[in-house]
Amino acid sequence: MRRISSTTSWEGRTRFHALWSAFQEGFPSLHFRINDLIAEEDRVAARLTITGVHGGPFSGVRATGRPIEIDGFVCFRIRSGKIVERWAVLDEFRLLQQIGVLPGGPRRTSVRARREERLMATVRGTIVDRASGRPLEARVRVISSTGNSVIPREAVLKVGGGEPFFYADRSFAVDVPRGQVDIVVERGTEYRSLRRTLWVHGKETNDLDLPLERWAEPAARGWYAGNTHVHYSEKETAPEARLRLDPRVEDLPVLIVSILKRRDLPYASNAFPIGRHPLSTHEHVIDVGEESRHNDEPWRIGLGHIMLVNIRNLVEPVSRGILVDDSSPDYPPLVDACDAARAQGGTVIWCHNANGMEAPIAAALGRLHALNLFDPYWMDPEYELWYALLNCGIRLPASTGSDWFVCSANRVYVDVGASFSYENWLARLREGRTTVTNGPLLRLSVEGAAPSNDLLGLRGDRRASIALEWESAQPIDRIEIIRDGEVCATIAPESDSGTNAWRIAHANTGVNVKVSVSMAASVDGGSPAGQLAERGTFRTDLDVPEAGWIAARAWGARRDSYGHAIWAHTSPIYLRARPPAATVRAAADLFLGRLSLATEWLGHGARFDNAAQRARMLQVFAEGRDHFTRLARS
Repeated sequence: MRRISSTTSWEGRTRFHALWSAFQEGFPSLHFRINDLIAEEDRVAARLTITGVHGGPFSGVRATGRPIEIDGFVCFRIRSGKIVERWAVLDEFRLLQQIGVLPGGPRRTSVRARREERLMATVRGTIVDRASGRPLEARVRVISSTGNSVIPREAVLKVGGGEPFFYADRSFAVDVPRGQVDIVVERGTEYRSLRRTLWVHGKETNDLDLPLERWAEPAARGWYAGNTHVHYSEKETAPEARLRLDPRVEDLPVLIVSILKRRDLPYASNAFPIGRHPLSTHEHVIDVGEESRHNDEPWRIGLGHIMLVNIRNLVEPVSRGILVDDSSPDYPPLVDACDAARAQGGTVIWCHNANGMEAPIAAALGRLHALNLFDPYWMDPEYELWYALLNCGIRLPASTGSDWFVCSANRVYVDVGASFSYENWLARLREGRTTVTNGPLLRLSVEGAAPSNDLLGLRGDRRASIALEWESAQPIDRIEIIRDGEVCATIAPESDSGTNAWRIAHANTGVNVKVSVSMAASVDGGSPAGQLAERGTFRTDLDVPEAGWIAARAWGARRDSYGHAIWAHTSPIYLRARPPAATVRAAADLFLGRLSLATEWLGHGARFDNAAQRARMLQVFAEGRDHFTRLARS
């Protein structure tokens, strides 16, 4: 694949990905408008207009908050449904002008414009907790009368999709033209979003108090949030400043940043020392761990990726195979890294929704403590492989992260049960006392028992009492009770009765039962009408003959400021050692099929330095196959 522009030529996927990553970081909210599209034989050509905001570092220039609009032309050659060549011409000169690298950009030169520049107003904001008055770090968006986002110089910017925000270290100041100014302030997911609108005139300073109000107090119940999977790319220019602000702005008591290796890329977070980072406090623990991983193609997960956290020393190799270089062997197995981390007292978390050839083996052999769902952030939640592992009788708690930067609101809540400490938080995560979410809070119990790795031990054909509480700052469209990977009950608002009227539909009986939902409105006059916290509670009995486990999940169509639909999922409550035999066999057969393909690749496609390495890998996969074969035949 090739990219040719007025200044650069790029060969191969890796170089193209580096180019595109740099462009996305500099302009995180891009919009492509196709003006003309022509296809003929194996060629597709398009004339397009690209618009966005300079919201990150690009070409050595820190974010200016300036809007961009450039024209471009792109042509693709297609073979077997894939792009094999790409030619592109973009108005790079105009782009560099618009962000101030080259002269001739959108600098005002008229007498009137210069007079307006002298009449710019200043807006200064101070962010505090409404209840305590304590200053707070937060993310802020300021929209001027021109419709553009205004960003303070040298500000640390939010990374990811959705609306552009900058980080405010308890206060901020921006210069804006006269007219209407809109301000949005957010902190994590437990505070209500605050919106303020004001009119400013020239040459004045507007001082604002911006009190944020909590809509939920999970810590009062012993629930503490964490993000277990974060890295900073080689493009990050202020890693220490971002690391200090990330856990505070996102209101995360635990932030786990990990070292990783991809060839010679100098990832910014690789400069952090392994172990507890000096920026840690009792309220915000920052742990530096490691992501040990393998791909079988440049951007396709091969054996898989695992997080090694709370470790004392780096586990080598950090990467294997093509992530190191073109001749590195696809060896050693990831289970060896699991063992090395556990020998240090570390915790092992599988990344990326159980994707990876070695995931079912590491889970079946008891090498994993938890599994990250909805990780990375750019994929929709995928639960199927996790459900299949649970259906094989493997007790594997849910965790989550965001992968590249804190670029989503994903967090895992751990019920610590007592006073918070990182060690206690990790111990309870390993015990399965978790809920993962990007906002909504779910509390599930079966026969009075909350999610954990403990076995409830139900016997015989019977019904079980289910209790579910939920809270959310944004509307939830449905909540589902999952039994052995299948939806057995759905709770949803009645479409014609407003959000106060809910019903639960049992999948097996079709019975509908009304559910009472209480609404708690914000008392902040700066909040928009309808911004409410939903709280609901219901109890029901469900048929659970031979069922192995039960969990709950939630969905919401409204998107957060990262551009993601809201979601949540509890860890399971284990009713019996395993689900019914037919369910176990179906799950085991799924993994036997995946392991068969993986074994074929090990025998013919993988790279090894010697026969002993290949034999060792085949032995590990044979152990995994034996485990699932026994399940399939049981």
